This record gives sequence, structure tokens and C-alpha cells, in this order.
Amino acid sequence: MDLLIWYLGMPDRVVSVLRSYRHSTVEEQALAFMTYPQGETVFLEAGGMRNYFQFELDIQTENARFLVGNDEVRFWKSKPSRKYKGFKSLTPISISEKSSAGSNPFLNLYNSIFLHLSGKPSSITGDIEENLQILTLLDTIRRKAEKRILEV
Repeated sequence: MDLLIWYLGMPDRVVSVLRSYRHSTVEEQALAFMTYPQGETVFLEAGGMRNYFQFELDIQTENARFLVGNDEVRFWKSKPSRKYKGFKSLTPISISEKSSAGSNPFLNLYNSIFLHLSGKPSSITGDIEENLQILTLLDTIRRKAEKRILEV
């Protein structure tokens, strides 16, 4: 979500659905569709409903598409089509898979918080305003969501 806020800011419209089992206190799946003032479209899916933890963020802009998932980031850019004269197509662009956050950014986050609370130097990145926007967006997705019950 930090990539989304950094790249596009806050959406102007959010439509979301939360799916859970009848007597469960947690959601099995969260889906969100977001639109932005400049025409960008974003789809989000997260949850543990499948036999794997699903997280997918699909960001579509006028000239590019980003697909961010559990173990991958893919990027396409609009270029002249090789098949259709006068049209453009999305072309895959290779990007580095190395992360400066290491193999598990969540562990790095918790370690940074621990160090900060212990009064030791830490490497927390991002300003408080961006982090507040991330939490606000997640809360908006949750509050505006249509609740659906999954049948067993």
C-alpha cells in the first residue's frame, strides 16, 4: 500500500467487498476497486481464503501497468504495437527483484520499531503523513465495504 500512496496518493473513489464465514471475526478476503482523479485504476485483493496468502495490487495508469504480489513485481509500459499499426500495447519491462528491505520487510519493520522504542538508532522510512494516508485508505476500504458471508 505504501507504493500506491507514494505513486498515486489517495483515491477519489473506493468500492470494496469483505468476505468472511458466518461466525468468523476475521475477513477471509478483501477486494477493493479504486479510481484516481487523473484516470488511474487500481484493483486490490488480499486474504487467506485460498491455499496460499493472496496479496495482489494491480495499478493501471494511462501509460503503464504495475502488478505487485506476494513474491513478485511486474511492470508493463505502453509502446507502439508490433501487431496493430497506429495502436499501442503494453510491453513487459524487466525490473530488479532485489529489495532493499531484505527477504522479509515486516521483520525489518518490527525490528526498527523495537530499536526506536529502545532509544537506539533505527531506520524507519516514510514520513508520518504518508503512513497516516496508508492507514486512512485501509480504514476507508474496511468501512465502505459491502460485507458478504461465505457459505461452507
